[in-house]
Amino acid sequence: MKHFFKYLLQKPPIYLHVWAYIYANTNDEGVFRTPYAFVLSRFKITRSTLQRIVEFGAGWAENGQKVGREWADKELTIIFPTQVVGRKVGRKWAESGTKKVVETQVEPNADYQPSTETREKASSDKLYPKMIKVYNDFCVKRIGVGAKMDGLQGKCMKSIIAYLASQVKIKRGEEMSEPEMNESIISAWEYILSKWDMVKGFYAEQIKLSQINANLPNILMQLKTSKTNNRDAKFSNIQNEIGNVDFDQIE
Repeated sequence: MKHFFKYLLQKPPIYLHVWAYIYANTNDEGVFRTPYAFVLSRFKITRSTLQRIVEFGAGWAENGQKVGREWADKELTIIFPTQVVGRKVGRKWAESGTKKVVETQVEPNADYQPSTETREKASSDKLYPKMIKVYNDFCVKRIGVGAKMDGLQGKCMKSIIAYLASQVKIKRGEEMSEPEMNESIISAWEYILSKWDMVKGFYAEQIKLSQINANLPNILMQLKTSKTNNRDAKFSNIQNEIGNVDFDQIE
């Protein structure tokens, strides 16, 4: 990566800052994936500036491979050159919204099958950005800016997903397909954030993912209590209206 960063020094410091952030937040497979709005918010840059930075970095090549980029569904994905299970993986920018992966076969292995762990990770990778998008929309609506993400916040989102999954399983009490489970988790997350005005006191201002993760059981209890109180108040109003009716005047 030393040569790559030297390459970036041809440009203003923001180029190095953005790519250093991207590289520092890649996973074990060398993949960086996040809604591009997070990057725009973090570095206070426009989308066109971000695109120029990404395109410049993607123009660098070593050993015949380029750093790739993909922009689909408002999500930016960067995959650094690496070798995974006998394949060298390349990347393309999918302006049409279709994600593309270019593969150069190195040592074919017809017997290779993704492990259960790999399949579970793939499932998590599909759910995670959707959960982040819901949270980012919540932040934009509530405070006017996108969510600020780092390693800790990303880890806490995964913890929130695991917690909500466990609650869905308890509530449903039945086996669910992966799409059904993911849909239920997203629905639960959307419900919590859409009802945030019901959260009162100390917890109402704790909107970082790390704070929500730590306070989630208490937040859910407040939402449940508020819902019960609203239902009781509605029932009480109906009772009062019935009590005010003068049945002697009804013919």
